[in-house]
Amino acid sequence: MKNLFKKSWFFSILILSLILTVFLINLWIMSLNLKLIYQGESLLSLASNISSGGYIIIYAFILMLVFYISIIPILLSGFSLFRKNNWGILLSILYNLGFSIALIIFQTVHHYLSIFAIILIIFNIILTIGIFVLVIFRRRVLDYKKDDKEIEINDSKFPIIILIIDIVSILAFLTTFFIPLYSIIQSGPNYHATMIRVMFSGETNIRVIISFLVNFAIFLSVLLYFADALTHYFFDKEKFINKSKTLITTTFSASVIFFLTGLAMDIYLTISLNTVVQTVAFIPMLLMIIVVFAHAILIGKNGSQKQLSNGRHEIKYSKIEPLLYVILLTAITVLMLLLPIVKIDIIFGSFTNFVDLTGFDILRDYLSLDPGYRLIAFILVVMLISVGLCLVVAVTSYLSKYKRFNSIVKFATGVNVFFIFIVSISGYYFQIAKEINEVLILDIVNFYGVSLPNGIDFDYVISTDAIYALFAAVAVLILMFVRKAFDRDEETLLEANGLASNNTESNNATYDEEIDQAFDPCPSFTELDAKVEQFREDLKQRKTLKTKDASLNELVNFVVEYARNSRLHLSYTPEDIATFVSGLGSSRLSILQGMSGTGKTSLPKIFSEAVFGNCEIIEVESSWKDKNELLGYYNEFSMRYTPKKFTLALYKAALNQEYLLLSF
Repeated sequence: MKNLFKKSWFFSILILSLILTVFLINLWIMSLNLKLIYQGESLLSLASNISSGGYIIIYAFILMLVFYISIIPILLSGFSLFRKNNWGILLSILYNLGFSIALIIFQTVHHYLSIFAIILIIFNIILTIGIFVLVIFRRRVLDYKKDDKEIEINDSKFPIIILIIDIVSILAFLTTFFIPLYSIIQSGPNYHATMIRVMFSGETNIRVIISFLVNFAIFLSVLLYFADALTHYFFDKEKFINKSKTLITTTFSASVIFFLTGLAMDIYLTISLNTVVQTVAFIPMLLMIIVVFAHAILIGKNGSQKQLSNGRHEIKYSKIEPLLYVILLTAITVLMLLLPIVKIDIIFGSFTNFVDLTGFDILRDYLSLDPGYRLIAFILVVMLISVGLCLVVAVTSYLSKYKRFNSIVKFATGVNVFFIFIVSISGYYFQIAKEINEVLILDIVNFYGVSLPNGIDFDYVISTDAIYALFAAVAVLILMFVRKAFDRDEETLLEANGLASNNTESNNATYDEEIDQAFDPCPSFTELDAKVEQFREDLKQRKTLKTKDASLNELVNFVVEYARNSRLHLSYTPEDIATFVSGLGSSRLSILQGMSGTGKTSLPKIFSEAVFGNCEIIEVESSWKDKNELLGYYNEFSMRYTPKKFTLALYKAALNQEYLLLSF
């Protein structure tokens, strides 16, 4: 069974079978009975009554046409599999995805499809993504080459753990369809704007419908990207790990967008409807933060293990001190909500009353306050989101040992100080505009239950305590400059190169000795030397296809037929091939003369391909004044020789003298 996955014909049969299965399921969906006013009718029966007119009937007729046209991509898929390429299959995949999306849009707008039909549509999408995986898997099997680095990664459990985290991240993002975007608290049953209701419960809220379509498009893109990454898991785990980073980042960003959308809906509906609106859209984001932290820890741990396996640390990772400063600044920013951003002291006679508006008070009561205070509430919301995301990114960068961690520290520090400064000066705005805000101040005082006697003169003083948070942030900033928290990149670079001044002479001597032992004057030749055993195995495989006692005429006729049946359908006479073979037999150097485009390159290529030889193409200019190196060059500073393509071809030919090697 395992050997079947190495056969291209097995994948061809499997892919074609799945494409036909998708087609039959689509036919089943088109034949199922609809709901509501079209109960007892199917999409196919509605399409047959096109003469009756009507928007739904026209849409059903278009769906029927699109369905029957899908036979063409199926035929093209079979032709593509026969020609051993993938363009027809990819066309069929895109066509089937488009048809499924059209059915989903039809259900989203009209809600006429049954629940069973919706389940079949989802199953069809899964099958289509599975076909996409098989197509990429088939291509990777044909091009599969294994190296030592891949063997080393295969020996660890790291890739399988990353795969599990990828799946968990997709499941965490999937919760956005089931967690309410927002909820309206009302006297009757509460309304929950849940996206999955668009498909199964007939949701008609236009905001929820648009959110569902956008979220579904993002989710489908994530699934396709994961399908592509999954194929790398079996052949190139290093690339799979890199693609997993992009996948985790994408799902986290999508969960943040979901949270921001829910928060924006909450604020908008609270102001426009003047009612209580709540949101729990932050739950997928919190789940994704846990996934991101777990992924970062694994990436950082894997990087450390690689260095330990190499025997020495080539990179010195950043210390935790800059991260602690970011955490401290974030704590100051958040705790600033406990400080009175606006303090109002009311003085009348010998009595004094006061109203302190903390950040939490402004966020809680923004709907009842003046628009100026709503602006502060908006700034506070943006502040909390920004500093929270900066903290998550900073912690993730540290855990994953990201090389630009200190740049992220600088950015996070700037964001925290900026918002602390903005909120601090906003408190002084109300102090400066004291006379302008007198009526508004009276409204605020009455709102918080401070009653002023009529006919009594009073005065009020406005101040702010938010400035203390700014003082604390400046103190932390000064400490960071004193401790050189922003200069860690340069220090790390120096230490990584062995230039730090605190290294002892004995360690330097040991390091130099290791460098001398590892010095390679020509790494390109060394790389070819390491592949000698691979060349021998390849030669042994080719010898199994060797023809016994072939005559010159048989060789010439075989090459002529092979060239004629090749992809380019090249046409050569037996005399042309015989002349070329005789030239190869008489001398190690043959020169083909002719104008550009007459086939001087095609002849050696098709000949070497026909006889299982190697062919190396060396690009040169037609002029003798070309300044490009042909053999290579020696660098006196690095004391290394850098060979060019021609020299590498000669060296490879010397290692494999039983091969026919044509270089031109």
